[in-house]
Amino acid sequence: MTKEYSEDISAEVLGQDVGIKAIANSSQNYAEMPESANEPSIITPLKKKNPILKFVFTGSVGSGKTTAIATISENSYFSTEVKPSEQSVLQQKKSTTVAMDYGVLKTLDGEDKFYLYGTPGQRRFDFMTPILTRDAAGLIIMINNTHENPVDDLEYYLNLNKSFLLKNPAVIGITHYDRADQPSIETYLDLLSERGVPWPVMHIDARELDDILLLLDTLVMMVEFS
Repeated sequence: MTKEYSEDISAEVLGQDVGIKAIANSSQNYAEMPESANEPSIITPLKKKNPILKFVFTGSVGSGKTTAIATISENSYFSTEVKPSEQSVLQQKKSTTVAMDYGVLKTLDGEDKFYLYGTPGQRRFDFMTPILTRDAAGLIIMINNTHENPVDDLEYYLNLNKSFLLKNPAVIGITHYDRADQPSIETYLDLLSERGVPWPVMHIDARELDDILLLLDTLVMMVEFS
């Protein structure tokens, strides 16, 4: 287990009003992004002082959820990783999340915070998802493009979070695109279009700070203007 954090995980995280604006910028290829996003990357408070936003990373095993939260979190990061008990998972990675990941990101002025949670990738731990998404402002769905049926993986997580997504937005990050560029971004967009949810889809590297900031900035902007 990795345990490096200085912030308390408190009830303060839950049930807060949305009050910030995000402006995203990246050289990354993406689709369905609002035109106003093409400005210098910055996150600043808008409506109220000290707003608190909670976001949840979810998705398939090996998609980079833990890595993404570790990449973007500053000095506050917590993970419950252990050796996988499932052989199929063990073949993909040496450790996997069994309860949750947790991290904190502050805005540029240092006053406002984002609380970031990650769900386990193994489906037998799906019961954690509604617990972790409670009172969250939005969802980041990460899909490993090297899986046998990654489009089915996306559909699975859309269905798993159906109730949450009726009222809250999501962005989709496709990982390992450098190793497998099929299915294409357009294929995922077609699935979302069929479901009537044209959310942004982009291929990202969970180890790259700019990529994860792009995901989060995009989601925050969707929350702000929804």
